[in-house]
Amino acid sequence: MSWRYGITGLLYWTTVYWQKAGDVWTNPATYGEGKHPFNGEGSLFYPGADAGFPGPVASIRLKQIREGLEDYEYLKLLADRGQKAVANEMSKRLARGWTQWDDNPAHLYAAREEIARILSSRAR
Repeated sequence: MSWRYGITGLLYWTTVYWQKAGDVWTNPATYGEGKHPFNGEGSLFYPGADAGFPGPVASIRLKQIREGLEDYEYLKLLADRGQKAVANEMSKRLARGWTQWDDNPAHLYAAREEIARILSSRAR
């Protein structure tokens, strides 16, 4: 979606919002009240000391944000090499709207492979 709307940065409201959860290793409900708390929201890192690790521990959410940034860079590489229409079509195919996207991982992996093929063939 960032590619489709020309968003070039990432602003995440906080990365260590643990105070509501208490022990984030046993209670994932970091944000929100009532019946529908948001598991892991605002927590991109976890306190490593509590798990016997010296330093912060990256969350799965953070790793998925990284994946999304890498996908954006793939699309940017396509556009920079004269394939902006292809990049736009791929992004539309996988992310139709803010709340509508293709949730089949095989389609995402196939798109990544297609991009890699196009980029490697143009590099020669």
